[in-house]
Amino acid sequence: MPRSIIFSHQGDIHTDATVWAIRKLGGSATFIDVDQIFDRTTLSFTQSADGSQLILDGEPIESGDGIWLRRPSPPEYFDPSRLHADDLRYARISAGAHYAGALHYLGAAHFTVSPLHAMQALDAKALQLHLAGRVGLRAPSTLITNDARSAQVFAAQDRTILKGFLQHQWHMPDGEILAVGVREVTPEDISRAASTFAAAPVIQQRLLKSVDEIRIVVIGQNIFCAKLGFSNQGGDRLDWRMYQSQLQIQWIEPPETVRDSLLQFMKLSGLRYGAFDFIDDGAGWVFLEVNTGGQWIWMNDESGGLPLLDCFAKYLMAARDDYIYDGVIDVRLEDYWSQQGEAFIRALDEAAQDGDPATKPLDRYYRNKTLEGA
Repeated sequence: MPRSIIFSHQGDIHTDATVWAIRKLGGSATFIDVDQIFDRTTLSFTQSADGSQLILDGEPIESGDGIWLRRPSPPEYFDPSRLHADDLRYARISAGAHYAGALHYLGAAHFTVSPLHAMQALDAKALQLHLAGRVGLRAPSTLITNDARSAQVFAAQDRTILKGFLQHQWHMPDGEILAVGVREVTPEDISRAASTFAAAPVIQQRLLKSVDEIRIVVIGQNIFCAKLGFSNQGGDRLDWRMYQSQLQIQWIEPPETVRDSLLQFMKLSGLRYGAFDFIDDGAGWVFLEVNTGGQWIWMNDESGGLPLLDCFAKYLMAARDDYIYDGVIDVRLEDYWSQQGEAFIRALDEAAQDGDPATKPLDRYYRNKTLEGA
């Protein structure tokens, strides 16, 4: 039987739900825990006259298996306390090279959602915006720079927002947590921070007022689109992620031009999955970004209809680029919650409270969904 093999971290609700769904559908699902992966998994690549092969825990990955690189980056490849400090750097380099080589091989030789090279390339906002323009999507005026003077000039031309390249938090001595977010910025703000620009580049974009904001999930050739019921007009609400519990999600059909452009984007980028964010500014839809590992369970759960879990599980099981979802729902998220999901979250929350170092704290949204009803 073909397998669905998922590389992810402990505590990821998307992984747990997808494994549950595949098994409910009669398939075989294997979770590869990438936290200290070489302490838990053996990984071998072979090349011979018969061809190449990757072997996980003694079992070769076969043609027809589907691979999902859900959260492929491990915090550690192994327990560093096992090695002498002088050997640690070399060991990490060697393990990292072997692991990356295995994942790149999977992307070239097997059906992989999505190939590692495509996911890594699309971490670059500049490439995202370039591809969006190539396929005919409108995007905001943007400046990505470490030049404070250029940033000041850009901000002086019109209202401007500032973004970081990645999510990050600073834990202050008094217990306060500061985080990278989206904020409006002025030339004066940039002037005060000019000394840090060379070392800390930023993304600036023109502030667009939204009538609504759109999340589109693309699973192969299958497109699911929802209005979020969020506008940034009035007040300082710039990022819907900060107000996720207040969203009013409505499933809609995207314009045909946007649908066609997204399929072209997926083909050009090499992605097999993407979560796209758009703004409806009243004149049309404006591309903001694509998240190659973006979450979707919150859409499935709150919209009352998006069959994302069912579609994604079947797509991974089919392991084919031409898979078209028929809309017949065989596994439902509410069944996962009642049969396994709530117990899964409770167990992880208890482990986190007990200080289990191998368990990552769950996203507050998912944890509170269950525990507030306790």
